[in-house]
Amino acid sequence: QAEPAAQVCDLLQIPAFLCRQTDLLVAAAQTGRPVHVKKGQFLAPGDMAHVVGKLEASGCRDLLLGERGTFFGYGRLVNDMRAIVQMQALGVPVVFDATHSVQEPGSLGGATGGNRAMVEPLARAAVAVGADALFFETHPDPDHALSDGPNMLPLAQLEPVLRRLLALRAVVESFTPG
Repeated sequence: QAEPAAQVCDLLQIPAFLCRQTDLLVAAAQTGRPVHVKKGQFLAPGDMAHVVGKLEASGCRDLLLGERGTFFGYGRLVNDMRAIVQMQALGVPVVFDATHSVQEPGSLGGATGGNRAMVEPLARAAVAVGADALFFETHPDPDHALSDGPNMLPLAQLEPVLRRLLALRAVVESFTPG
C-alpha cells in the first residue's frame, strides 16, 4: 500500500501506533518519498533510533520524527519538550504535533476529546526548545469536523497563530549559539 500512496502523496506519514511496524517502515522508505514517523506514546525518545536506523537502512534519506506526547495515566497525553531535543540528537528534524498533543483519548465516551485552548501554548513551548517544524490539524468549523474536532485549530485562527510562532522563533534563534 505504500507504493500506491507514494504515487499521489508528497510525504508518507506513519501514525504513532504503527511506528514500530518494521514492514511498514521499510515499505515507506523504499518509495523514495520523505517519511514522517510519529513517536508512539509508549516509546522513549531515544528508542526512535531504531526507527531511524530501519528507515535509513531501507534507503530513506529524507525523514522526520514527530513528537505528540506520552501517556500519563488513562486518557491524558503529556508533552515532555526534552523529547524534541533528544530526537534531534539522532540527526533528523523533529516535528511537534501541536493538535494531537492535546487529545484526551476516550474523554467523550465513545470518541476522543481534546483541549484546543492548549494548542498554541504547547506550540510556543516546542518553538522555544527548537522544534524544526510544527504540525496542525485545522478546519473551518472544528466542532463539526468528522474527526479530531476537539483538538483542531479553527482555520480562522491559523494565520495569527503562525505569525506569533514565527515571531517567537526569531527571538529564540537570536539566543541560539552558533
